Amino acid sequence: MGAAPMASISTNHIVALHCSTNLDATLTKFWETEEAPSKSIQDPEDLKCEKHFVETHARDKTGRFIVRLPFQTECKPLGETRNNALKRFHNLERKLIKDPRLKKMYVAFMADYLQAGHMRPASGLPSSDRYFIPHHGVLKESSSTTKLRAVFDASAASSSGVSLNQVLMSGPKLQQNIEDIILRFRTHAVVFTCDIKQMYRQVRMHDEDCKYQTIYWRESPDKPLQQFELTTVTYGVSSAAYLAMRVIHELATLNKELHPEAARVLSEDTFVDDVISGSSDVESARALQQQIVTVLAQGGFQLRKWASNSPELLNDYPTDHLETPFRFENEDNIFKILGVEWSSSTDSFVYRVSNLGKCHTKRDILSNIARLYDPCGYLAPITFYAKVIMQRLWAFDLSWDDPLPAEATQSWDAFLDGFHLLSIPRIPRFILGTQPARYELVGFSDASENGYAAVVYLRVVDSNGDIGVHLLLAKSRVAPIKQKLTIPRLELSGAVLLARLLGHVTQVLGRRITIADTIAWCDSSIVLAWLRTPPHKLQTFEANRVSQVQGLVPSIVWRYVPSGLNPADCASRGLLPQDLVNHSLWWSPSWLKEDSADWPSQCRPACDNLPGLKGAASSSFQVINAGDNQPTSSLINRYSSLSRLQRVLAWTMRFLYNSRHPIYKRSGPLNTSELNAALQRAIRLTQEESFADQIRVCS
Repeated sequence: MGAAPMASISTNHIVALHCSTNLDATLTKFWETEEAPSKSIQDPEDLKCEKHFVETHARDKTGRFIVRLPFQTECKPLGETRNNALKRFHNLERKLIKDPRLKKMYVAFMADYLQAGHMRPASGLPSSDRYFIPHHGVLKESSSTTKLRAVFDASAASSSGVSLNQVLMSGPKLQQNIEDIILRFRTHAVVFTCDIKQMYRQVRMHDEDCKYQTIYWRESPDKPLQQFELTTVTYGVSSAAYLAMRVIHELATLNKELHPEAARVLSEDTFVDDVISGSSDVESARALQQQIVTVLAQGGFQLRKWASNSPELLNDYPTDHLETPFRFENEDNIFKILGVEWSSSTDSFVYRVSNLGKCHTKRDILSNIARLYDPCGYLAPITFYAKVIMQRLWAFDLSWDDPLPAEATQSWDAFLDGFHLLSIPRIPRFILGTQPARYELVGFSDASENGYAAVVYLRVVDSNGDIGVHLLLAKSRVAPIKQKLTIPRLELSGAVLLARLLGHVTQVLGRRITIADTIAWCDSSIVLAWLRTPPHKLQTFEANRVSQVQGLVPSIVWRYVPSGLNPADCASRGLLPQDLVNHSLWWSPSWLKEDSADWPSQCRPACDNLPGLKGAASSSFQVINAGDNQPTSSLINRYSSLSRLQRVLAWTMRFLYNSRHPIYKRSGPLNTSELNAALQRAIRLTQEESFADQIRVCS
C-alpha cells in the first residue's frame, strides 16, 4: 500500500477563502445533464484503483467492510495542514456563536458522529504526520432527516501546495445514469424507493489511514480544543464515492447466486445511496424488499425513507422509517426521485416551478437557466428555448454584470410569463400497460437554424388492440456559432442524436421487454437519401455521421414524416412554457395511436442533386461554365459562409485557368483580383438562377 509521504514543514501558509455559489460548476452540471448518454472511456488509473480495492479491502467480525485510501503511485508529498485547519475552525466557531440554531444542529451532528464511533480522539502521532481536514456545515431544510451535516474539505491545500484529494485516485464512476434508473423505474407496476442510512459512515477506514482524516472540534470556546480522527469513509474525500459504492457492488457480487434480483437492484437501480426499483406485483415487490434488506445487512447497512405507490409495501415499517413527502399538493404525496418529483398518489411525474424572477444581467439569466433540471428531457422544448437565450447572450459579448440588451430582456420575460403553468402536466410513470402484446420504439429527429433535437417514445399495443404512447427520452443541441452548418447537415446531426438515443433506450429496456420494432422518423428528404447512400460515396462530414447512424442501431427502419406531424420540431425550435403545457403532439402524438396502416406514407419526396457526394467537386466546374439555364444551388448552397464559398470558387477558377494556360500558370496564395473575380462570379450565378425569367425577357 503506497501512502502519501508527509513533509515536516511548519511554515505559515495564507489561504484565501471565497464561499459563494460556483456558477461555472452549476452551468457545467446543466450541460452534463443535457448530454446524451454515452459510454465512458476507461482510464488506466481507474484500473489501478480497482486493483487497489480488491487487494486491500477486508471485513471485520460484524461483516462491515474496511477499506484503504487509494493513493496515487507517484505524487508530491503532503505538507503541513494544521495551521490552515485551525484557522478555518476558529472561523467556523465564530459563525456558530452568531447563529444559536445552526450551532445546536452542528453540535448534535458531531455528537452523533462521536457516539456512533465514526470519529475518535486522535493520539500517538505528532501533528506533522497528520493531514488536517477543515470542515463546515451545509444546511438542507428540505431533508426529512438530517437538516445539517458537516462537510469535510479534503481539497484544502497543504503547505507543499497539494491537497489530500490531489494525491488520491478518485476511482471509476460506478453510479448508473440517472435517466437509465428512471427509465427502469417506469417499467415496474409496483415501485418502492428508499435510501441507505449514512452509507459512507458504515464503511470503516483502515486504522493506518485515519491519520489523513484528522479534524479539530469542540462544542464551545470554553472547552479545550481537541483533535479527532474520522474512522469511516468521509464525504468530501475524492475517493469516498467510489469506495462506498464499490462496497455495495461487492455485496451484490457476493449475493448474485443466492439473491439475484437484489444483486441486480444494487448494481443497476441504485444511485449512490438511493435505491429506486420495483416489481410486477405487490407480493414480488415485498419479496424483493426483504432480499435487499438482507443483503445490505451483511455489510452493516440499514434502509430508511421508504416510499411506494402501494401502501401495502409500507405496512411492515415503523413511521420513522418512512419518507416524509417533499410536499403536499391537492392531497398528493410528492416525493423527490433523483431530483425528479413523483406523486405516489397519482403515480405520475410532476413539476413544481420555483419563481425565477426578473433578470437584469447575464449572470442572473445563466444562473436561472442552470437551475433547470430535466434529466430525461420531458421539458426539452422549453430547455432548448433557454439554451438559445444562453447562446445569444455569449454572442452579445457582455461581462457577467453588464445590463442586458432589450432583445435579451424581452426573450427572458416571454420565457417567464408562462413558467408557472408547468405545474399542470403530469407524466404517467408506468409505461408497460396491464395486458401488453407488442412494444415498439418510435423516435423522431428534426433541425432548425437554431439547433437540432431527437425524441423517443414507447408505443404499447395491448391484447385488446388499445394503443398507448409514452414519452421516454429527449435531447437537444444548439447549432454551433463559429462553424455554421447547413440545415441538411444539422438535420443529419439530429439523426445521429436520435440513433444514439434509440440505441441507448434499446439497451436499457431490452432486459425488461421485447421490442418488436424500432422506427425512426425524419422530415428531411436529403438526410433520408444520405442514409440510403453507402458512406464511401459521401464527403467526410456526411460519411462519418451516416456510418454512426448505421452502426448504432442497424435494425432501425427510417421513414419520412411531414413536419406538421413531427414532435421533434417542438424541441428543435423551442417552445415557450405556455405553449408546451397542452401541446399534444409533444406529450403523446395522437397519430401514433392509430393503426400503422394509417401512418404517413413511406414514400419520401424525391431529392434531386443530392449534396454531400464525393463527386461534388466536378459539379463546381460545370457550374462555373454554366449557361443561363443551369441551376447553381448545388454549389452556392453547399457553403453557409460567403468567404468560404468565395475562396472555393477562386481556387476552382484558378484550376480552370491553369488548365487552359499551362505556360502562364498562376501560383501562390490567392490574390485580391482572384477573390474579387470569384465574388462577382458567385453574384452572377445567383442572379442567373433567381432572375432567369427577367434575364430572358431583357435579352
